[in-house]
Amino acid sequence: MIKNRKALQRVLRLLLYVLILVITVAVVFPLVWMFLTSLKTRDQIFVYPPKFLDFKPTFSNYTQVWVELGFSRLFFNTTYVAIWTTVISIAVATLAGYSLARLRYRGKELIGAAILATYMFPGVLLLIPIFVLMAKAGLVNTYTGLIISSITFSLPFCIWMLRAYFMTLPEDLEDAARIDGCTRLGALWRIVFPLSAPGIAATSVFAFMNAWGNYMFALLLLSTESKKTLPPAIGTFITRETISWHLLMAGGMISTIPVLIFFLLVQKYLVQGLTLGAGK
Repeated sequence: MIKNRKALQRVLRLLLYVLILVITVAVVFPLVWMFLTSLKTRDQIFVYPPKFLDFKPTFSNYTQVWVELGFSRLFFNTTYVAIWTTVISIAVATLAGYSLARLRYRGKELIGAAILATYMFPGVLLLIPIFVLMAKAGLVNTYTGLIISSITFSLPFCIWMLRAYFMTLPEDLEDAARIDGCTRLGALWRIVFPLSAPGIAATSVFAFMNAWGNYMFALLLLSTESKKTLPPAIGTFITRETISWHLLMAGGMISTIPVLIFFLLVQKYLVQGLTLGAGK
């Protein structure tokens, strides 16, 4: 009986490893294929049967995209928008999430439900209203308008993620700090923030990715070539006549690398933050 149970456990463990391997390959393969395609010329891409490794790689696509097509400037623009969106979203979401998790006041649950409801609206539905608001405020073709539009979609999720994470922290620690003379803001800064690093990191990844990949509002609000960001610029490689796959894949890799680096920097906090926040 014991031998049969151990054998069954080994089989289940093996099946689990196989499942993990399949999922890993499914996730990683598109990135690998995009990278390999970015190293091919236009003629090499359309060779049949496709060559996975048997080709002469070239970095001319990256040179053309980065230098000739001005992706170095677009990269800086996108980074500027993404960083400010992340910083503002996390700063506001931290205070709002802490308020919803700790403070007691009338209408708190209604405010929380309203914040969550705003996240349910699809971005396409808000294109025209946000453009009208930005036009009346004189923020069309400005980074400020694009940052505000990005915050509009990242902030509700960030607030609810951090609210859920703050609720997992014991209030006794804050009470002890306040007994020792800390104000509520002092306890928030000295006690809650350090303990909330995993939740803040997980939420920051979402806010950064949301701002970095903002295509619709970047295309709608920014009209000057010098101010454009990466997503709309990559979209120009797709036209009615043709698709420049070699440039599209090179631009895609340039756009993907910062997100991967940011993810690797906070990955040790990411799983814990998502698990605790979502579980609560």
